[in-house]
Amino acid sequence: MAYEQPKDFGYAQTTAPGGGGGGGSLWTDVTLSGGSLVQDPAGIISGSSYGATSSVTFGVGDPGNIRGPTGPSYVPDCPVWEWPVAAPFSFTDNAQVLVQLKITGTPNDAYLLYLGVYDGTLSIDQGLYGSIGVTTGATGVERIGRTPANGNAAASIVANGGSVNFACNVDADFSRCRDVLVRTDSATGPAYGQQVGAKNPTAWTGTTLKGFLAIGATASKGGGTFPGIQLRYAVIPTYA
Repeated sequence: MAYEQPKDFGYAQTTAPGGGGGGGSLWTDVTLSGGSLVQDPAGIISGSSYGATSSVTFGVGDPGNIRGPTGPSYVPDCPVWEWPVAAPFSFTDNAQVLVQLKITGTPNDAYLLYLGVYDGTLSIDQGLYGSIGVTTGATGVERIGRTPANGNAAASIVANGGSVNFACNVDADFSRCRDVLVRTDSATGPAYGQQVGAKNPTAWTGTTLKGFLAIGATASKGGGTFPGIQLRYAVIPTYA
């Protein structure tokens, strides 16, 4: 059975074998670099090692979060890393976008990992994300600039790590991504968390599509290292 490449991308994707009888799927691995870091307003990052597998260390303090300080702008004020997906991206020829994060461990403090897509501008309602609370497993979805709406929780991913698996639809009528489904996995029980939300980032503009990873918290934390970060994404074309 032939698999059609997503259209209007301007890069080559690699084919990875599917597992558990699921068939083949197209994934692009993300290699982070120093230039991938979009912002760190609080200067919370005290060390980093970038590549296909990355590691980041935070110092003591409040790193900020994806909602940002109290309005009116609600611009995220936490560390954010991005990578290009397509510019221009075709909102008519593609149907869904998938992004996955794997991590081997986190600090034993109430940090949040955010994973998603946006139009390249970090401002309210210009992107979507799925999230996990690393100590509670709380699994949420929302638009950039807003606090996550949580559903079922996975377990802590502090010691053994886990993953965040994000999916959203491509809205051809309004040229934006919308509607989020996220599943989180942990090495201990409850092993899986999930949440779904009809989220519509109405401020999305232009035809640039980027993926992003952000790490934040809602108050000052004790610092620590986020090791073994791996990222990948796929774009599912319309069946035409």
